[in-house]
Amino acid sequence: MNTLKKGLLVLVIMMTSLNVTYANDGCEKIKKYTVKAVNKAIDKGCGYVAAEFEGACVSATAAETGATSTVPCTIGSGVLGFNCKFFGKKYVKKNAENIGKNICDVVYPDTAPYIFIENHLKEHQVDFKVIVKAGNDIHMHGNNWLEGDSTGVLASNELDGKHYTVKARIKRGLKKDIHLEIHKVVPNQDRVYVYHKNGHYHIGKKEFHHKPMIAIENHLENHKVDFQVVVNNSTDVHLPGNNWLKAGDKNILTSYKLAGNSYTVKARIKKDGKDIHLVEHHVHPGKEGVYVYYKNGKYKIAKKDISYSSK
Repeated sequence: MNTLKKGLLVLVIMMTSLNVTYANDGCEKIKKYTVKAVNKAIDKGCGYVAAEFEGACVSATAAETGATSTVPCTIGSGVLGFNCKFFGKKYVKKNAENIGKNICDVVYPDTAPYIFIENHLKEHQVDFKVIVKAGNDIHMHGNNWLEGDSTGVLASNELDGKHYTVKARIKRGLKKDIHLEIHKVVPNQDRVYVYHKNGHYHIGKKEFHHKPMIAIENHLENHKVDFQVVVNNSTDVHLPGNNWLKAGDKNILTSYKLAGNSYTVKARIKKDGKDIHLVEHHVHPGKEGVYVYYKNGKYKIAKKDISYSSK
């Protein structure tokens, strides 16, 4: 195994086993900003709470990443302010940490912990939900019902525990709905599926063979690189927060969107006043990594097999 392959494999294993990403770290800070803002300014009113959160968020983002965009912080303050105005100050004070997780879902929507769901029934829709705690369930975004013979995802930063119960409600038209449930489902690890066998409806779970992630490396000495995975009919996947990967650094592009077989990865090299664009096709999540390098007077992009399996 060559040095690059070893490096990418170790990186993927470390990021997976520790469950540490930039986004997760960012979400921990957002929860901290939320709780601190609520405790400091809740008695002054909802506007003060939102402003306190945004101020802390902007200052920390600029100091830690050098990013000048305040959009995520502004969006976050809006979510916090809405919760305060709609539900009241007592609710916000009691649920500050959970509201912080909700803010993470808005600011970092693609990197939340996830559970893939599969409806193996051809003629019936299924409503899957994760039971977080009494009165707080996580369904699919948008329309809760997963069509027959389709796949979806349950994703939220509230899925920060070890395992959960997933329930499924099978819609059968004029007949009575069927309810199923399965326990000890692990986010970022298990798929849950509903199927029909021997005259009965069943629910099961299975472990991923390959994680929805692509390792990235910047082998350049002086230039930053913005890697992105192209996802059809959806927002492309970048590094969360500040998209740029510094010279000599390595990281992971991970999102529940990367559940397909292969993707195109683009790399934008920041060089003086004119960026350089590179493209690599047919990159397989969980199996291959992508790196940018300089050789013989040209900038190049390539992929390498990392053959990482969760088993």
